[in-house]
Amino acid sequence: MEILSRQVDLQASLLAFGDVFRLMALVLLLAIPLVLLLGRPEQSCSAPGH
Repeated sequence: MEILSRQVDLQASLLAFGDVFRLMALVLLLAIPLVLLLGRPEQSCSAPGH
């Protein structure tokens, strides 16, 4: 019975890893347009070091 319990725990961990991986991929895909909306920073004439 302990072997069965370990096997179920292993499969549950694998399924949870897949769910988290898909969630992170979705978050990344949704963040890409936000980065494009930020645009480029404005260049100032008195940049430090120049």
